[in-house]
Amino acid sequence: MPIFTKSNSKLRIWFFESMKKPRVRAYLLVLITTLIYHSVMLELYFSWWNNDYYYHGFAFPLISFFLVLKNRNKLKNTEIKGSLSGIVLVSLGVFIFLLDKYYFNILFLSAFSMLIFLVGAILLAFGREYLRVLFFPVLLLIFMIPIPDFILKLFIFRLQLIASMIGATILQFLGVPVLRDGIYLQLSSLLIKVDETCSSMHSLIALSSASCVMAYLMADSIGKRVIIIASSIPLAILANGLRLVLVILLGLWMGEKVFQSYFHPFSGKLLFSCALFVLILETILLDRRYRSLKKILSSMRLSPSERESLRLKFKQFKSLWTKERTE
Repeated sequence: MPIFTKSNSKLRIWFFESMKKPRVRAYLLVLITTLIYHSVMLELYFSWWNNDYYYHGFAFPLISFFLVLKNRNKLKNTEIKGSLSGIVLVSLGVFIFLLDKYYFNILFLSAFSMLIFLVGAILLAFGREYLRVLFFPVLLLIFMIPIPDFILKLFIFRLQLIASMIGATILQFLGVPVLRDGIYLQLSSLLIKVDETCSSMHSLIALSSASCVMAYLMADSIGKRVIIIASSIPLAILANGLRLVLVILLGLWMGEKVFQSYFHPFSGKLLFSCALFVLILETILLDRRYRSLKKILSSMRLSPSERESLRLKFKQFKSLWTKERTE
């Protein structure tokens, strides 16, 4: 009997010593998350594969993993100090998961609960400092979660209206006679419906998610990151409006066969690439402008000797001014 006790104590010591290593804790966290949420992960996979709007969902776990690797030096120098407050988020994540599994059956809820669980598990296993470093890579995973269909359709219809309005405005500016009725554009010989594929929803989701990654990697202040992310939305909508105009003009020139040709889907990829290029250019210019402004301000900064002479001149002026006032 003492032999078993001794072996158990050695096993216990080995377990606690292993748990002090960050890598072991990370493996255990991934294992527990996979065991609880394996069904959700499978649903996400099939949703990405079958839904045209979420092909980019495959990329975001890889991007998040890349960002974690990028910050590994920071993590090595960060003290592991688990916080029991993580239990609240872990419990909340599991509660939402069970509630969705047995009552609602909405993928968005169960996938969102997985992110809450991950944040709580990191806080519990590693502490606040680790969570501060890993918060954005985990938050970025929200772009891999499909939006519920009823919300998506609501957005798509409004984007169809905006695209038709932008297309009609640009065509009128170019001198092309066009009459807009909701999502329909009546031209001299064509009646065009702005359908769901022309709503810019694909490019809006992809460009906004790409802008978050660019803002995190290329911008160095919160203000610039907000500008980059916010500008991606009107940029995607405008690019889609220009794509609609381009397809209509080619349709008027070459006939209705353009709308059934390969150019129709290709124009979406082309204008999305242009919008992405503009977003990258904006990020670079924003950074350069900030740096040049910083150089101008630093060049205007006075040296210590100049500040001291200015201070002495001010004192002399003040003494002369008080002397004249007393006299």
